[in-house]
Amino acid sequence: MAPLKSYLDLYKLLPQTNCKKCGMNACLAFAAAAMRGQRPLSACKDLDPGVREELAQELGQATTPDEEMMRALAPLKARVAEVDLAAKAGQLGCAHNGKHLILKCLGKNFTVAPDGSLASQCHVNGWLAEPMLNYVSLGQGKDPVGRWVLLKELRGGEDWHRLFAQRCEKPLQRVIDEHRDLMEWVIDIFGAEAVEEEGSPELGVILRPLPKLPLLIRYWPPEDGMESTLNLCFDATATDNLPIESIYTLGVGLVTMLEKIAQTHDT
Repeated sequence: MAPLKSYLDLYKLLPQTNCKKCGMNACLAFAAAAMRGQRPLSACKDLDPGVREELAQELGQATTPDEEMMRALAPLKARVAEVDLAAKAGQLGCAHNGKHLILKCLGKNFTVAPDGSLASQCHVNGWLAEPMLNYVSLGQGKDPVGRWVLLKELRGGEDWHRLFAQRCEKPLQRVIDEHRDLMEWVIDIFGAEAVEEEGSPELGVILRPLPKLPLLIRYWPPEDGMESTLNLCFDATATDNLPIESIYTLGVGLVTMLEKIAQTHDT
């Protein structure tokens, strides 16, 4: 690959679809921002992984997923810094201790500083940090209405539901197939709520990854030679409190955590 002399050279290697999934209005704008180090190449989900890694090395960008994710958090933290955390805490279903916003994620407390920095007694996973910051800066604080819908039924979900099924629902289905007691672990570790319907084989657990953004895991075990079925459902108000791309990221982060828990349980 020839060395990049300008952002136009980088633009030629991009999909040039102007899909806006990276958060920029056009691929040309993304190329310019990436060349200046203001956007990570990982933000372009459609860029070939091999090309992305080679370009990242040339641009001096981090290549590990966690490092790339943390780099992507910089503009999100800057946006949080413009929010009056004390004034917005109640609207988001959070608390404020006089200095920091206290946000509960999966039963654990995370603090959000005025500059957008996140802290917690547990590891701050990059896949969860991005949705948390967007929840604080962009969330409207709509109360859940108790109507569960699939991702594709949410505003903008039609563009994301196939990838969501591949990266979130199917991996989680495999984990639960192999670890049928995973639902019990989730209830114990994350303070989740079991949902049971009399006469139904369905197993259900409600998680609260963000105060006003609950998530329902619905799982039907294998029966009579049929494979298991799993759906991840969201409250109908989900996209009022978080952009659809952040809801996708939240799902990936949650499933990644559950996969690691299952692996730890095996050792």
